[in-house]
Parts: sequence; structure tokens; C-alpha cells
Amino acid sequence: MVGPAEARIAGHHGPAFTVGQDGDGRWLAVAMHGSQAGVFPSQHAAMTYAEMQTHHRRGSIRLLLAPSAFDR
Repeated sequence: MVGPAEARIAGHHGPAFTVGQDGDGRWLAVAMHGSQAGVFPSQHAAMTYAEMQTHHRRGSIRLLLAPSAFDR
């Protein structure tokens, strides 16, 4: 039998967070549904936040490599 936590993880499709830089060089971590977000001084800090929010689920974070991806 699968419990509620396992069902949520098993039913998870695609990334839950996107991490990338805005045009001013700030690192952002934004939930795909817009319910959570943060501005960080480094990629490491943004990734750490997103990892903690997603309980380190593999494939739950999308990293954008283009520097102003959030400005579009």
C-alpha cells in the first residue's frame, strides 16, 4: 500500500521549481505554480532553497542557463 507522501512523489511529473538569473544577475527560484519564490545572491543559494522545498526529489528543479530568462 502506498501512503499519501509516496503517492505525491510518484504522481509528480516534471520540475516543481525553476532556478535562473534575471537581467540584473540575481538568482531566482520560482515554483512552477507561482506559490513560492525567492531572490538569492548565488546559484548555490537558489538551488539549496529549491532542493529543500522539493525535499530533494530528483528531476524536480529546472535550471535555466540563459542569464535573463526570467525577464521575458
